[in-house]
Amino acid sequence: MASTRGYTGVRAAEVLLPGRNLVVVTRVAGFRSQGQLELLPENRERIEELGERFWW
Repeated sequence: MASTRGYTGVRAAEVLLPGRNLVVVTRVAGFRSQGQLELLPENRERIEELGERFWW
């Protein structure tokens, strides 16, 4: 699921059935500002609370 700031990723994690594997893809760190990730921390936390994982 493409999700630059994480809003779409949160929504997808909320509506998918348990047991599914969700992959949320954001832009590379530094795309807009050097060393910065556009994925909002609160959205990352919510996605993780819903049982999804991140691979860095």
